[in-house]
Amino acid sequence: MVQTQLGFMEETKTNYLDEARATAKRLLRSRMSVTTDDIWEHFPPPKIVNAKIMGQVFRHPDFKATGQFVATRRASSHGRYIQKFELKNSYDYRELMRPVRLAEETH
Repeated sequence: MVQTQLGFMEETKTNYLDEARATAKRLLRSRMSVTTDDIWEHFPPPKIVNAKIMGQVFRHPDFKATGQFVATRRASSHGRYIQKFELKNSYDYRELMRPVRLAEETH
């Protein structure tokens, strides 16, 4: 029975991480970066899973840290700083918004 419970917990953890990562990818379609706060807001972990699992969401080859930190919005985290993440192979659409100089303008 203990083995069955452990298997269930491991499966629940794996399923949660898969869905949390899918949630992060969906959010990244409309924004440049996400944090664990965004995952908490849109797809919080089930009560049977330890909340520390959030640290594993972005430990995946699809994500990379941006090097930027923001204060958490979660009251239970007491304003500590959390890291922002983005897709590792994402294109920075801000590049499309930069003004382009035409050849005539440079002379």
